Amino acid sequence: MPATSDAIRMVTLAFTGPTLVVGWYLASHAQTSPSGGFQGGVVLATAFTLIYLAGQFIAFKRLSPIHFIDSVEAVAAGSFAVVGVAALGLGAAYLANVLPLGSSPGAVNSSGTIALISFFVGVEVSAAFVLIIGELLEQTLVIREGGR
Repeated sequence: MPATSDAIRMVTLAFTGPTLVVGWYLASHAQTSPSGGFQGGVVLATAFTLIYLAGQFIAFKRLSPIHFIDSVEAVAAGSFAVVGVAALGLGAAYLANVLPLGSSPGAVNSSGTIALISFFVGVEVSAAFVLIIGELLEQTLVIREGGR
């Protein structure tokens, strides 16, 4: 496989930071835009994919160790469930808003539990996509090297 050109490496690495910022913005501002945790999580995972596209599989694997990313995914999924169970414990429906709404419409703190739920969904989806992408890339390398 030919080496990645310097131009591609420079462009993909230059887009990694802004991609992370956009992903976090989408995941944390679900109440003000037609986005949410899922879309933000996919964009966050794209930042990791850009690192791979820059020709740095080793850097991708270093930034996304399987045990750590798997733990992050589990904690985020569990936290989502805790938000729902907390509502049940307070006598409301599962995932019902039990937090006070902020005084500034459109602000992150005006969404009650939506911001929390979107954050946990974004982290969980991002971790899941990074795990899937990492496994697919690793399997591709194994096949290219002739192993099964």
